[in-house]
Amino acid sequence: VLKVIVEVLGVALKIPCINSIRNWELKKGLYNLESVCKTGDEYALLIDESYCIGQQTLLLLLGVNLSSYEFEKGLNFSNTEVLGLAVQPSWTGEEIALEIEKIQNRSYTIAYCCSDGGGNIVKALRISDIERVPDCTHYLSKIIEKEYKNAEIFTSFTSQCALINRQNYMGKDTGICPPKLKGKSRFLNLYTLAKWGLKNLTLVQKLASSAPTNPQQRIYNKLKWLIGYQTLIETLNILVKKIEAISKIIKQKGLSKATIAKVKKMIKEKDTPLFFQQGVASYLEEASQLLSKQEKLICCSDIIESHFGKFKNQQKKNPDKGITINCLRIANYGKPMEKEELSKAMQQIKIVDLEKWKDDNNLETFVARKKKLYKS
Repeated sequence: VLKVIVEVLGVALKIPCINSIRNWELKKGLYNLESVCKTGDEYALLIDESYCIGQQTLLLLLGVNLSSYEFEKGLNFSNTEVLGLAVQPSWTGEEIALEIEKIQNRSYTIAYCCSDGGGNIVKALRISDIERVPDCTHYLSKIIEKEYKNAEIFTSFTSQCALINRQNYMGKDTGICPPKLKGKSRFLNLYTLAKWGLKNLTLVQKLASSAPTNPQQRIYNKLKWLIGYQTLIETLNILVKKIEAISKIIKQKGLSKATIAKVKKMIKEKDTPLFFQQGVASYLEEASQLLSKQEKLICCSDIIESHFGKFKNQQKKNPDKGITINCLRIANYGKPMEKEELSKAMQQIKIVDLEKWKDDNNLETFVARKKKLYKS
């Protein structure tokens, strides 16, 4: 782009190389990570660890300025900022607590934290004496997991789905294949499977009441087993609709006395399974204990997954396998590029600072290890 501008406008400008631009981006990222809070505002903290490759686990700590955040829409890149970012093989509660302490030493006041129920994160918050609001996405999925994880009918249903995938994925009936569920996140991604089941159950029932053609008869024979799981499929879809309705309220409006009252009314409807009613009631009771200190609470940390997802998409272009120093670019997501701040970042952060941060976080990729091995 710069080359075109220089050529068209006839500007006497030396074009910077790719590495120079990359270094500028990383300098700005490290500058953001080391910046001090300039206001006395309180922040909500969001923590998660993800993107584990080999012996590299990325810990991300986001902050939401509670004085400027409006509870009208869900969190996005513009109303969150990266307060902490570090890479290690694994994270203990004590180590996460040290990262929180570094943020507090930069004059950030943490009002509370929203996170999943990971043991190390819960321990870190206890050490740091910070109240935790359970992340609603993980909590609601855990309610379903607790009910169905060891249930024979659910295990049998998912096994049949896996069998259909194996038999048809490469064939002419690949369109009927159900979505694949990953081990740890299968109950987080249950929506797609439940909707697939209902859609194809409706198809089977329609074919059973008509005179199907030969291709339709083939599809019917492959999917007729769904009839035996009709009650389970219908229940799962009720749960999906309930979770979607609850999420629409509390993810956008936050947890407050008003939103809690709406959710309580919603789960008392006759079609809501009893275990789900009890699980959601427990969640509301646990989370509402903090409402004496805050009028509204952020109860969703999905935005962290958006940060991880964006970085993973960018990292695909990198031939080096593993997490590289490029993860510093995460600290730039949603940050406005102000001229004065950008100038300070270029002057204050040196290349040697980037190298030190890289060494402190053991950012040696698989490719680098391989080269070192064969070189020695």
